[in-house]
Amino acid sequence: MALLQIPVNSDSGNYEFKTTLEGIKYIFAFRYNTRMGRWIMNIKSSADISLVAGIPLLLGVDYLSTFQDSRLPPGQLFLINLEDENVECGRNDLGVNALLMYEESS
Repeated sequence: MALLQIPVNSDSGNYEFKTTLEGIKYIFAFRYNTRMGRWIMNIKSSADISLVAGIPLLLGVDYLSTFQDSRLPPGQLFLINLEDENVECGRNDLGVNALLMYEESS
C-alpha cells in the first residue's frame, strides 16, 4: 500500500484543487474557520458534486471510514503533525507541520 501526501497549504484561508486518488479524480476544498480555529475540508467528485462537506481536520481521525459512499476514495485519509502529535493543526500549519496523508487501499 502506498502512502501519499495530499498537496495542502495554508497560504490562503479558502482554496480548492484537483487530485487523483487510486485512479479517480477528486476536488478537495479547504477553508479556515476562525471561530472554530480549525481547517474544514470538503471532497467533491470531478463533476463538482459534493461527496462530504464540513469535515474539521483533526489529528487521529480517518476521515473516510465514517462514510458509506462508494464514490469516496477507498483508502484512509488522515492528518499528521510533524512537530507534535498532540497539537492540532493551526491556521499556518497546514502543509507545513500538519500534513494530510492518504494510504491507498491496495
